[in-house]
Amino acid sequence: LKPFVVQASQHVTRSHPPRSVPSAARVPAGSMTFIKSALVAACYAGAASAGTVHNGKMSMWSSTPDTIVGYKSEGSACKFADKEMGGLSAPTAQTPYIKAKKYCAVNRGMFGGGEICGACFRISYKGDQEQGLGRPGSDVIQVVDSGSWATFDCHMSAFHEITDYTTGFFPITYEQVPCETAAGGPVVGVLGSTYYVSNLVFNNLEFPVKAASVSVGGQDFDLKLIGGWWYVWTGGVKGSVVFKVTEDNDEAVTISGCFGGWQNRRTGDGCTSDHPGLKAALQLAAARLPPQEPSPTMPGGSLRGFAPADGVKPHSGSTEPSVLPSANETVAVFFP
Repeated sequence: LKPFVVQASQHVTRSHPPRSVPSAARVPAGSMTFIKSALVAACYAGAASAGTVHNGKMSMWSSTPDTIVGYKSEGSACKFADKEMGGLSAPTAQTPYIKAKKYCAVNRGMFGGGEICGACFRISYKGDQEQGLGRPGSDVIQVVDSGSWATFDCHMSAFHEITDYTTGFFPITYEQVPCETAAGGPVVGVLGSTYYVSNLVFNNLEFPVKAASVSVGGQDFDLKLIGGWWYVWTGGVKGSVVFKVTEDNDEAVTISGCFGGWQNRRTGDGCTSDHPGLKAALQLAAARLPPQEPSPTMPGGSLRGFAPADGVKPHSGSTEPSVLPSANETVAVFFP
């Protein structure tokens, strides 16, 4: 059985050394490409900054329950509802926005390398669509995917709430806001694991994850962001587990006591602060599953292996390494 999970939070203040900007006469010609890339990255970062209002466009992607957040049950770019973790019953798919279908994909520029996964935005329509369609409205959505044609491609529920319409492109304003969270606190889900490697997903936070690490038996390992989910190479270490997560607003969150030890983690497992339903369901499911031996090899392939169905927009997704989660049995978790 898996132990109760304890969560503690503290505020982190960061200081940065002053940056010096060299004069144009000292900038080598070969450095201009780097400078241009840095400026573009800064523009994307500004577009997602909290409290700043921006102009954009919104369209409707689908009205099905999981086309965006699940994308053929493969969890979309952010992997919140990946089939390996139970699809829409995954521990990381229980946020108020996913359950209410108030979520959207963003375009590749905003998505970047996946840093925006889990961010929430207030999208507002002022009634100024060029054909006079719909009516003014506003709602808060969560980012769950990339590949949008507009600034945001949203589920029908969110799109209709904002515009009172069912299709088309609408001019909008948007600003990042803190996400509302479900009871139980921050959640980490096991997307897949082998003897050496684990793929992890975080959700139910007020802001996206900026940095993450895991301590196993006192050894620290930094996690790497891979297009929306997190990757860590630990080898065959064993011991107690402590996740340390830094949100985009520099708030630090700790999730500890997970899985009954790192050696017991399974694909589909979830660990959270104090959600009784999640812990009880995971403990019961783990007790019913046969023991699983860790595999010393990592099968190759692509997590996004299905072609879009007819009528579904091509989905650009994100670049992912050729490492699949192991084919461990999924633990499906259902919430009341």
